[in-house]
Amino acid sequence: MRVRSTHNISTKRIKKILVRSSNWVGDTVMMIPSLAPLRKAFPHAQVTILANPWVIPLLENHHAVDRTIKLDKGKGFFCSFKELTRIIS
Repeated sequence: MRVRSTHNISTKRIKKILVRSSNWVGDTVMMIPSLAPLRKAFPHAQVTILANPWVIPLLENHHAVDRTIKLDKGKGFFCSFKELTRIIS
């Protein structure tokens, strides 16, 4: 994986990577092959997947994934804001 930048990025300095999974099962299945090259490019980083509850079983036992976080959107701004603060913490 190549990143174009005017600055050199050391892959050892990247400690954590958050990947937002697609909402749908089919799209998530199509995204899964990209996890292995991500792990290869950043072998020292913790890879966390943020996903809807119905796609987490597809991702939680993948060798390139260290952790999964369930995304519960809810309805309305307050629920979304509350969920965002839960994820950030």
